Amino acid sequence: MKIKTYIFLIALSTILMSCKSEKNFYIDIPEDHFFESGLPVKKVCDLEENLEVIGEIKSVSFSNKNSFVVSVPEPAGVILYNTEGEQLRLVGNSGNGPFEYIRPSLVRVYNDNIYVWCSMLTKLLVFDTSGNPVNEYSFSRGIRDFVVFDNYVYFYSAGGFDEPIINVFDLNTGQTLEKGFGEKTNEHKIFMFRECTGGLDLSENNLLFSPTHKPYVYRVNLMNLSKEEYLINDPEFSFKKTTSEPQDFIYDIVNNAEYLFGSDIITGIYHTENHVILQAEVGKIVMSGLEFKDISNRKQKFYVFDKEMKLQFAVSSPISDRLNNCLYASNDDSFYAIGLCEDYLNYRLYKVGLSY
Repeated sequence: MKIKTYIFLIALSTILMSCKSEKNFYIDIPEDHFFESGLPVKKVCDLEENLEVIGEIKSVSFSNKNSFVVSVPEPAGVILYNTEGEQLRLVGNSGNGPFEYIRPSLVRVYNDNIYVWCSMLTKLLVFDTSGNPVNEYSFSRGIRDFVVFDNYVYFYSAGGFDEPIINVFDLNTGQTLEKGFGEKTNEHKIFMFRECTGGLDLSENNLLFSPTHKPYVYRVNLMNLSKEEYLINDPEFSFKKTTSEPQDFIYDIVNNAEYLFGSDIITGIYHTENHVILQAEVGKIVMSGLEFKDISNRKQKFYVFDKEMKLQFAVSSPISDRLNNCLYASNDDSFYAIGLCEDYLNYRLYKVGLSY
């Protein structure tokens, strides 16, 4: 195991220190590959509260074909559900002691372990699927997202720090590697102030990630560390450069609100057995200060690729007030979303149909 880890680190250092990607691909969207429709969703189950009353769900991850885990920051809880909507188990406890969390904002499942990110304590907790504690790691600052592969965690870094988009953390040594993947621009840093921007996922041995402000997909093969960039040319996705610095948006959010909230952005990346799905929001928003005056031209958009990253189609639909961009997840050959029921009080698991 030590020899395998050593060889991996040598290879990883070599590819990360390279200034150029190995391959670049430019993808145009033909008119006959684009569709506009309402997002086709089908009810799977309503989420019960048989063990715990839940607040606002912030993250979801499937543990197997028949169960999924959600994290609720307030009141703090991580809950395992089955696809019948029944709460099966509470994972971990609220608190600031060992293996406790105060604000569990992200949850991911890998190799029968449940990984929970506590944004208040900036620590990563690991449990098995029975809820037993396995390990925990503390960090100096927050993250946007993460995935786990082998003995490494790939963190999508948060905020305006001058660091790579993706940082690599070694679970065996408890250390962050010196080099990471992806270069941040000012625009990327600015849109990190919003929730649900950028994308990160793991498809078999491939790390997939996207910046916040451009329809790009970066694919890194974690076995041989080859890297590919897929640059999507979509006339409907408008990239607007800015001369402002990220701190300008903190000090003057009102005058910068329309750029921050009205620009086209990437909101997620996902995979199923046969597809890679890049999610975006596009279209004009009219604002008055911090008030949204008109969002009728705003759309949710999905770019759907096959496993070889060949574009299959793109589809857009009106923004839904019951679906949250943070709460999409894939499982085997299916794509899901957690959203609100018609009463806007309870949660429901939906199956999303993206096929043409």
